Amino acid sequence: MKLRKSFVALLLVGVLVLPFMCNSLTAEAKTKSRENTTAEVYNQVAVQAIPTQDGLVAVFVTNNSTVTIDDLELTIEYLDANGVTIDVDTDGHDMILPGTTVVSRMDTPDTGYTSTKVTYTIKLGCYKQYENHAAGVVVESNPGADGVIVKITNNSGVNLDEVEYNVVLLKGDQFVTICYPNDIYDLAAGATATEKERVYNNQTYKSYVYGADYDSILVVLNQAHTFGF
Repeated sequence: MKLRKSFVALLLVGVLVLPFMCNSLTAEAKTKSRENTTAEVYNQVAVQAIPTQDGLVAVFVTNNSTVTIDDLELTIEYLDANGVTIDVDTDGHDMILPGTTVVSRMDTPDTGYTSTKVTYTIKLGCYKQYENHAAGVVVESNPGADGVIVKITNNSGVNLDEVEYNVVLLKGDQFVTICYPNDIYDLAAGATATEKERVYNNQTYKSYVYGADYDSILVVLNQAHTFGF
């Protein structure tokens, strides 16, 4: 499956889930719009599941509403030719800011599947003590001698408890692979973390080479949180 370059060129933002009890709505959500009920926000979520060349699935989730989605739980079902579910994978995100996109790396079954079905649930007003500062984080990346170099700079003005990102590789419009998410803890205000991501084929474990195997890098910022503890 192809994704337009206008989409993959964006800096994508979001976070990873933590287990807390949630309420259906908060004062923040109500002041944004009286019509922004949980159901209406749910209908403004866009989900796109994209198979990679090495047998994974990258699931992009975009919050098109005007409120922060405190909790979103994803389930992807893998179906055979008869429409029977043969495998399932799950993932979660929290504090997805309005107008931003997060991504999940999903494993696929060893046996063949012919289609996928993605479902999700959302909750609003769960994590009143959490704050996503992703808008104040700068992400840079480049091919390295052995893998991908990622630099995360915290320009948010506050010390971040946890930053999470995913590296996605493309060759033209084709998705080559999506790496496991990586976490950076206790990133001080004004600091830059420099990370090395080994990039390899999920099936053969052969390292990918820039130019030959991929020609562009997409770094998806999934989290830049203070937890308020």
